[in-house]
Amino acid sequence: MNYIIFHHHFIDNPNGLFMRLAKHCTLMTQMVLDRITASINSLEKKPVHLLIPDSCDYFNNQNNKHITKFDSKADSFNLDLNSINANGTYIQLINGQYRTHIDKSILKEVFKNIDADIIEINVSPELLSYREKVRFTTQDKIAGFSRRYNASARITDPGSNWPHRLYIKPSQVSKISPEKNIPLDYHRFIENSKNNDLKIISLDVAGSRLDLNSKSDLLNILRNHLKNSYLSQSQQNNHYQNNIHQSVRVFDDVYIGNNVKIGKGSVIVGPTIIGNNIEIGENTLIRSSMIPSNTQINDQMIIENKFVFEQDHTHQVTNPQDDKGEYYHSYLYNTRAVSKVEQINNFRTWKGLCYQNHLKRLFDIIAAVIVLTLFSPIIPIIALVIKISSPGPVFFGHKRQGLHGKEFKCWKFRSMVVGADDLQAALRFINEVDGPQFKIEDDPRINGVGHFLRETCLDEIPQFINVLMGEMSLVGPRPSPEKENSLCPPWRDARLSVRPGITGLWQVCRTRQQSQDFQEWVYYDTQYVKNISIKKDLWICWATVKQLFVRFINNLF
Repeated sequence: MNYIIFHHHFIDNPNGLFMRLAKHCTLMTQMVLDRITASINSLEKKPVHLLIPDSCDYFNNQNNKHITKFDSKADSFNLDLNSINANGTYIQLINGQYRTHIDKSILKEVFKNIDADIIEINVSPELLSYREKVRFTTQDKIAGFSRRYNASARITDPGSNWPHRLYIKPSQVSKISPEKNIPLDYHRFIENSKNNDLKIISLDVAGSRLDLNSKSDLLNILRNHLKNSYLSQSQQNNHYQNNIHQSVRVFDDVYIGNNVKIGKGSVIVGPTIIGNNIEIGENTLIRSSMIPSNTQINDQMIIENKFVFEQDHTHQVTNPQDDKGEYYHSYLYNTRAVSKVEQINNFRTWKGLCYQNHLKRLFDIIAAVIVLTLFSPIIPIIALVIKISSPGPVFFGHKRQGLHGKEFKCWKFRSMVVGADDLQAALRFINEVDGPQFKIEDDPRINGVGHFLRETCLDEIPQFINVLMGEMSLVGPRPSPEKENSLCPPWRDARLSVRPGITGLWQVCRTRQQSQDFQEWVYYDTQYVKNISIKKDLWICWATVKQLFVRFINNLF
């Protein structure tokens, strides 16, 4: 059996947003209750009962709802268990203040693996799959990123207030109270259960949650679930009867009641509910709002993301910039998909005439020409040694993401055996660094001359061709494939704001501390993009040359 219970503190709160809506807009109340009912994912299809204090009169005419009133002055409510099998599945009590959604497969796993008399569930969006959380140190530096790849649940301590959902075995209700009354005070409910040796398990479970006393959450329900299109056939026939000027423009899902007058030049953008007996002035914009019955809206008003109530009518603002953003200038939102050009706005941009946009590119071309010229005598020698020491091509090209995510082939002298990428998956379990990167000492995939080429960084000489082609820069974050960048969107958006580099701040500053390398990678990449300058690029180049010289000498001797 499923019960939706509306507790006293929610119903009797004079400032509660949902109860004010219930008083002014029956349609909004019906719609919200429909969505709460539809969101219940029990293991079996069972009727839904609304448990409401008798002090509340706003739910009396709800269609297809089994409404049970309980004494608002009592300290408990009664469950009608006559039609419930005492050995059946759990009774589900849902907190009416919240509209929650839990995937049915997760609930099945909970009931399959947990045996308890009472299961307390609170819905936590943080446990949903593909959610990322940034972790900071006490000094506000990035410590790392965590990402959940599967929706999950975790055991927690029992709460002091009614949870989002409560599951009780029917056979145990009499132990909580011989009269089968459930205490309204949750603390007393838990104490009674513990005193009767009932096993209680509390869980946080992945799912979505909307608070009916939250303006933003109610607007979310309005946006996602209003299906009464304004231009239905019946409403078209009532268009002029309602005295709606022919110049009025309506977009998306809008519900308009009876005896409504809308002045010329007004724009109504859904999702919006306009009640009965309403007069809306000329050149008025209403978007994503609820206008209750018996309301008058002045000319040239802008009402956006707002629920209008009686006390609001006498002091409608005339300046859209007033009222702390409740009313403000806006534009009509287009529901088309975001284009790739718009997505680029996630990346950092710079003014037209600056080092990052012009001088840095000129510096890259000059440096690439100089390096390729200096190394031109030994490039054929390196190619010959690779060919003799290991079968396969001289060069190796790997797809990486460059500026704004554009893919290119990053070229190197081949330092590993052919098919090294396929072998990486088999060696992943002995990876010696954290994050998406892969590194092990004495890598068996390295070919005969590969160790020397990698230690001296001679294998990266072909990347100066990438620099000449504009795919890379001399200095910048190291290029990574899409699968690595996707593991950390904030880091990805920062590092893809600039061309990837042959060397970078991470390369010269990293400490290679165990379990800290990826965090340093993220930190130094974001710091470079944030503070990019010609001075920093020159310092990184100088630090890189010193490192390469030391490594070259060490490998020779």
